[in-house]
Amino acid sequence: MPNFHYTALDRVGQRIAGEMQGPSREAVIRQLSEAGHFPIDVGTQSARAATATGSLLEFGRSASTTEITQFTRQLAMLLKAGLSLPRAVNLIEGEASGRRLKAVARGIHANISGGKSLAEALEVRGRQFPPVLVSMVRAGEASGTLPEVLDRIAE
Repeated sequence: MPNFHYTALDRVGQRIAGEMQGPSREAVIRQLSEAGHFPIDVGTQSARAATATGSLLEFGRSASTTEITQFTRQLAMLLKAGLSLPRAVNLIEGEASGRRLKAVARGIHANISGGKSLAEALEVRGRQFPPVLVSMVRAGEASGTLPEVLDRIAE
């Protein structure tokens, strides 16, 4: 079995790092999650050398990590206040100061207005939203805890 290097946040938000054997990267991510950790980076040493972006939380070039975090935090707050998802994303789009964040919000709004779930709308944006984030949003939608999941992601 391959050896994977990982970085994760523990239950209290402290960064931890280590190595774990597993049949696949996804299996290691699942094991870390089941242990109550939030995986940030999981990969083999050779995979890390082959790609400059090994982080699960690294976003694409259209909006910065800070902007995406801001978007996620604002969306959680608006949903907790009782706004519908399309209305909340529309408000964020209208209030976004950066053109890149405005473009992200506009694309997400168009997708959810067209009938996609938030997870599907994020997934369409490709590398901007990593698979672990999309999976967490999908789980939040299914369990009815989307605002709380978005808060956790933003943290």
